[in-house]
Amino acid sequence: MRGTEVEANPLTERERKNVAILEAIKRYGPISRTDISKLTKLNIVTVSNYVNSFIEHGLVIEKGLDISSGGRRPTIVVLNPKASYVIGVDLGIFHIAAVLADLEGNVIGRSRAPRPRDTADNVVKVLTEQIEKVIKSSAVDPKRLRGVQVGASGVIDREVGTIRCTEGVASIYVPVTTLLSDRFKIPVKLEHDVTTAAYGEWSLGAGNDVDIMLFMYSGVGCGMIINGEIYHGATGTAGEVSIKDQLDQITLETVFEAVKEGDKLATEAVQKAGERLGVRVAFLINLLNPGAVVIGGGVEAAGPAFLEAVKKMVRMCAFEEMANAVKIVPARLGEDSVALGAASLVIRDVFASV
Repeated sequence: MRGTEVEANPLTERERKNVAILEAIKRYGPISRTDISKLTKLNIVTVSNYVNSFIEHGLVIEKGLDISSGGRRPTIVVLNPKASYVIGVDLGIFHIAAVLADLEGNVIGRSRAPRPRDTADNVVKVLTEQIEKVIKSSAVDPKRLRGVQVGASGVIDREVGTIRCTEGVASIYVPVTTLLSDRFKIPVKLEHDVTTAAYGEWSLGAGNDVDIMLFMYSGVGCGMIINGEIYHGATGTAGEVSIKDQLDQITLETVFEAVKEGDKLATEAVQKAGERLGVRVAFLINLLNPGAVVIGGGVEAAGPAFLEAVKKMVRMCAFEEMANAVKIVPARLGEDSVALGAASLVIRDVFASV
């Protein structure tokens, strides 16, 4: 029997320490070894040994001296963001977007094209072209590219690399990851778009200071990050919380624009949608007691009326202690959330493999 998964590929103890230390340096650097030890709860000897190894590999740079609180002044370290580069891809229903980023998640190059609506072969062709374009436009040394992560909508098979689509577009029953890996000679992985966007928000956005973060994606999916790791569930499909309402009948952009112009019907529709989502968010808060719930995937563009409706229902339906402890915030990464989340997952793999 297959057990409940936090990650599809659990990290070893050494890999977890690699990621913890390098994430601390990425987020809080320049930083001393002592402060890394406090943040990661690893002893100072372990931290020093790992950091010295990272310096030898060129992943971390030692940089000057920190202010001393007494005694010898400690040296500080920073991440070398140009040591390697990563590619994240958003294989969406309507578009295919790729970003090439450094190890801090800074975007060096972008590429975007409409997603073909006909055959899987054409989808793979455009997907390959976007990766090629982003590599050429960024002008980085291809030898420094460490991997590609694709965040895809639909039902995915991470091991085989296939995608069954449910939105009226062609499914991809060819091994996308193998095809891309053979073409670009670097590792390629596949992940669900909701989970990918959730990890991006945790790593680069609004949730990196909490143990449990939920990412509500377009009101139809939920990505869960627990102690910095993706929660997939027993079958790898955790997070479906679909809400269907009148907003499905017309484009979100039209509704949101009407809300900005003060349209009463549009505002009421957005508020009702927010209330429906808020009930589901409240249930998840009662169940998981997260530190943060991030609202994204496009619905955050509805503005304060939507977010306040979500918060109102959380106050009404969640236990008071949990409702008071959680922060409910809009996503920060916008339309780049899936691509940047995918890039962040490759960065994590780079950190783990040192």
